[in-house]
Amino acid sequence: MSLLLLSACLPKESSFLAPAGLIASLQRQWMIEIGVVLIAVLVPIFIALPAIIWRYRISNRKARYAPDWEFYRPLEIFIWGGPMVIVAFLAIMIAGPQTRYSPERAPTAGETLEIQVIGMNWKWLFLYPDHHVASVNTITLPENTNIRFALTSDGTMQSFFIPALGGQIYAMGGMVTHLNLRTGASTDLLGENTQFNGEGFQDQKFIVHVVSREAFSQWVEHAFNTGPELTRGFYRVLHQQGTCRDAHEQLQQMTSSPMCEEAGGLVFRYMSGLIFKEVLRDTQRGNNVK
Repeated sequence: MSLLLLSACLPKESSFLAPAGLIASLQRQWMIEIGVVLIAVLVPIFIALPAIIWRYRISNRKARYAPDWEFYRPLEIFIWGGPMVIVAFLAIMIAGPQTRYSPERAPTAGETLEIQVIGMNWKWLFLYPDHHVASVNTITLPENTNIRFALTSDGTMQSFFIPALGGQIYAMGGMVTHLNLRTGASTDLLGENTQFNGEGFQDQKFIVHVVSREAFSQWVEHAFNTGPELTRGFYRVLHQQGTCRDAHEQLQQMTSSPMCEEAGGLVFRYMSGLIFKEVLRDTQRGNNVK
């Protein structure tokens, strides 16, 4: 009960119970449906347990005493058959939608925005290869659009999670995982790393700005025109263990122009389009980022 009450303190934009996308809406629907089924199972248990305790209390001399009782087939069928039927029912209920909305597939037909994600200790780097921009600890998405994330890590395992959009997936060094989501209406959401990977992981959060398509185009233009180019030298600074603020201070010393900082994150111009592949190659070979 305490955990339930404390959950009300969470901001609505950090929970799939206040969905901001198609996948999160489906997850909430499935949780409600599964909860109803489980309640239908638990109610008889909470009724039967007190009834059995009362029936076989020590003062009730009328209750049958059977110390040599070992096996009763109808009871065994009821005990094991019931859960089997429930699990089968739940599997059938979500099998179709679960397959249709797999993380590997786009939720709907239409335009898809490709974003490459690199998890670091303790910050997130987002690369937009088709738009030639990048950002750290902030991500801007157009509304009502399919988003395809390709994720890896340049070090320890990360857990990429935007609760209000739905889905959680791991980012691991030397390999690529994919996550397909779909945005809804314009809003600001919270994302985070939920994988314990050392002191500081709890602060590895990022802001998700879901904006109109026009605003997204304006943001891309702003990031491209005002952000410094994301070079390998800049990437080596981002790779160092520490917060986005630590990286900002070091990067500012490396360039004469002011670093563009927005909502606690950084934006860059990203021209090479190769950093994601190079990081993947280096971690596969067991090399440090060069």
